[in-house]
Amino acid sequence: MRFPRFIIGLTAGIALSAQAANIDEYINQLPAGANLAFMAQKVGASTPEIDYHSQQMALPASTQKVITALAALLQLGPDFRFTTTLETKGSLDGGVLKGDLIARFGGDPTP
Repeated sequence: MRFPRFIIGLTAGIALSAQAANIDEYINQLPAGANLAFMAQKVGASTPEIDYHSQQMALPASTQKVITALAALLQLGPDFRFTTTLETKGSLDGGVLKGDLIARFGGDPTP
């Protein structure tokens, strides 16, 4: 339970601070083996307010799904629905498809 409180404290502290914050005190509370990289920049600003190891490479976290979902919501709108259709190429013989079953997914992000 200590780690979720740390994240809430870090997020609240950053959200309430209009100036660059010293996050060293929070880093000392990280569990062993944890890594932290963070950058906060005002829209239109040329430099970040806070930049702590922002160039550090890391595996995507579940929190990044929130950013992706928000971008999709803003781009596609709240009423957008992805579609998936099942199609056949062949014929039915006694309830058995003699041919191909094709699944077409409308959520493929590639152009």
